[in-house]
Amino acid sequence: MIDKDSLYIGLMSGTSMDGVDCVIVSFDEKTHQAHVIATHLENIPKELKNEAMAISLDEANVHFTQVALLDSKFGHLFAQSVNNLLRKAKINASEIKAIGSHGQTIWHHPQQPVPFTIQIGDPNIIAKETNITTVADFRRGDIALGGQGAPFVPPFHAWLLGTKASRVILNIGGIANITLLPFQNEPTLGFDTGPGNGLMDAWTFKHLHQPFDNNGAFAKTGAWHAPLLSKMLTDPFFAQKAPKSTGKDYFSLHWLEKHLAEFSSLAPKDVQATLLELTAITIAEEIQKYRKQAEVLVCGGGCHNPVLLATISRHLGNQFQLKSTEEYGVAPDWLEAVCFAWYAKKRLNKEAIDLTNITGSSRPVILGGIYEA
Repeated sequence: MIDKDSLYIGLMSGTSMDGVDCVIVSFDEKTHQAHVIATHLENIPKELKNEAMAISLDEANVHFTQVALLDSKFGHLFAQSVNNLLRKAKINASEIKAIGSHGQTIWHHPQQPVPFTIQIGDPNIIAKETNITTVADFRRGDIALGGQGAPFVPPFHAWLLGTKASRVILNIGGIANITLLPFQNEPTLGFDTGPGNGLMDAWTFKHLHQPFDNNGAFAKTGAWHAPLLSKMLTDPFFAQKAPKSTGKDYFSLHWLEKHLAEFSSLAPKDVQATLLELTAITIAEEIQKYRKQAEVLVCGGGCHNPVLLATISRHLGNQFQLKSTEEYGVAPDWLEAVCFAWYAKKRLNKEAIDLTNITGSSRPVILGGIYEA
């Protein structure tokens, strides 16, 4: 049953920066169901996206004021997203218990001598411009306890989609991550596998001036190149054991161009095909390390790329069945936004989240800061 006295809003803007996902959701704790009431996708203005991408990829030369200005701009954008969602849904701000805002990640470096992760989008602005209590800054609490600060979706996946069957949740955003749901008395596990759509998006934009490879059409015209793939697979991240996380500031166009230095004659379409193969094989190999067979539920933008899904399926083999999370009640495009609405609920209830087996944090912790309207 939908509890209309306890509605939450979730905001998610992923590393691909293809828009701000906004949801109004109610949670049923007895049945472990998330009831999505309304959804809205807010466009990120091209100029703002370009500013954020430039800062993310050139942190050594960034001035503090650039970050501060972007923090404010994204705060206003997120507030606008919420207000547009409420208007669309014809729901008053007074009916919303809280907003859970993930923020826009610009840097994620969990393995530096001094680990850090930075998400911008000032929650003070969100709270004041929407008149709704806002919960934000979730990841740094985990970093403070020695965790990776990512991925954060596995506890929510376990709450929503946990089962006695062998099941893996695959989220393909700019970076890909997997959740290994509890099976045979194991704890919930989850980690980043490496590039998701990010490298393919960057290469598509460079050569086709399009934000992403629609339906994998660009990659489908090419043939993957074994020497380039082998070279990229030597990156130490792929051999690293979990817990592990990464970001588009690591697997960037600069990273790709270093690997391409000795393959300058490769056609752009063949590079794209190789990037798709890289994403697929690194996802499949990580799943196969932990499961001999499983149901693999796919979410995130990559679920709309049939060429990528077919390639992942080929690498996994017949013992794995790829399905959409839609079959289990939550559309794949909105799952992460729903997750951060759930995190807002947990924070208001002062419930600690156990990420010890996922991020490597030293103990369960209450995550996020509360910003009053």
